Amino acid sequence: MADIKVKLSDVIPPNAPFFLDQFGAAFCFIPRDGHSEIFPIRSQEFRRVAGTWLLERGCFIANKIQALQEMADSMAYQSGQKHPLFVRCAENEDGIWLDLCNDKWSAVKITPGKWEVVAEPPPIFRRYPHMKPIIVEAGTEADYEAYVDLMRLASPEDRHLMKVKLGTDIIPGIPKPIMIPCGQKGAGKSMLCEQARYLFDPSQIPLLSLSRDEEQLVQKLMHHYICPFDNIHELTQAQSDTLCRASTGEGFSKRQLFSDDGDVIY
Repeated sequence: MADIKVKLSDVIPPNAPFFLDQFGAAFCFIPRDGHSEIFPIRSQEFRRVAGTWLLERGCFIANKIQALQEMADSMAYQSGQKHPLFVRCAENEDGIWLDLCNDKWSAVKITPGKWEVVAEPPPIFRRYPHMKPIIVEAGTEADYEAYVDLMRLASPEDRHLMKVKLGTDIIPGIPKPIMIPCGQKGAGKSMLCEQARYLFDPSQIPLLSLSRDEEQLVQKLMHHYICPFDNIHELTQAQSDTLCRASTGEGFSKRQLFSDDGDVIY
């Protein structure tokens, strides 16, 4: 029988560095099949990775997975490495990046007058289970016009506004306007929101419900790059304030546990 007393420090591969994001959360950067993947230490995805490491050593025991999480969390703090992570779209000194959310973890790098698919982008993105991959194809201005045609906009002015909105959606770090489609029942408002999201942030949840609970609303805003809220009949003052703060890039914090004074920052 395999020795289940193997040291946990020997289970962790040497090429799996740990680091903190800009909010102090611990992550793991794991090379796999010619690319690298990023997982939060406190996540089901990392538990599966840790379970694989233990199986390879012949010492799979459930409580060892939790012990590995605790060790990896400490190693992330000890490493001193910090990498800001973003959802779907980000910017660094090399340009603007768009996460394609495919199995190869590739991304599009955008620089003035040029874009390219990069097989191994820097550790800059984190993912959530609802995110769907983007299929990249070279297009023309006529293709862009045809895409806007799908939204059934009523006037040339609305078309111009939508084209600008779609163009600025991919620019991170700037205030974003809140789009409010208006029209009668059946006018295509929901379809417009789905199309506006599909270009840069396709999801298994194409439309979202607007939560009355502030923490739930903030979590949705954090987990989705583009947030199309559907069937809204009214806004409370608190909902309006939260959406306005999110559109300009302000933050939110909540207590991590009732037993301590730690914060979770969004």
